Amino acid sequence: MILSGGEYRVLFYLISLVGYQNFIGIDIKSIGENLGMHEKTISKVITKLVKYNIVIKMENLNDKRRNDYFVNMDMFWKGSPMDRSKVKKKLEGKYGKNVLELPFQK
Repeated sequence: MILSGGEYRVLFYLISLVGYQNFIGIDIKSIGENLGMHEKTISKVITKLVKYNIVIKMENLNDKRRNDYFVNMDMFWKGSPMDRSKVKKKLEGKYGKNVLELPFQK
């Protein structure tokens, strides 16, 4: 897996926004505005990051038109170790064991 300069730019921007439990609270339009990139480009980058499990995309529980994004907890974790274990079990139970597998772990 190789990322371009623009893809790394988006990835590191997302990492800079990570909150508790690796939650990223921003939409594609805002990312594009903040980075000076087109929304379509941001959408393609996020799709690629999701494909490689670097970013996890989940449907927002309150607004079905939105998605929530999380940085893969196998890269790093922002929160308590007990919370990490709970979230990891929940994700693996819902999406399968390989949901957190990163392309460079193979």
